[in-house]
Amino acid sequence: MRPGSDERRRARPRARLPVFARHVVRLGVTATHARELLLRLTAERYDAHDVGLGDNLTFMADLEADIVECRDAVVLLSVLEIAVLRAQIEAPLRG
Repeated sequence: MRPGSDERRRARPRARLPVFARHVVRLGVTATHARELLLRLTAERYDAHDVGLGDNLTFMADLEADIVECRDAVVLLSVLEIAVLRAQIEAPLRG
């Protein structure tokens, strides 16, 4: 089986949209606001290391999960905003 072959692609489970990202879209949060939250979460991770919480595996795992979900939301919202703007400027793609 070649890398990237159709069989290999079909064998991989499809990634589901994270729960956080789905809720963010429903709430009407913009990509800019989601990115600001991502920056705050990243700063919180650095602060946690500075104050000695880096060894608290539960806290750091939860924080890392929040960062990953927020990053996914930023990407999702950015793509969504680009698609909406594109549709407003031009006719939707057909085909």
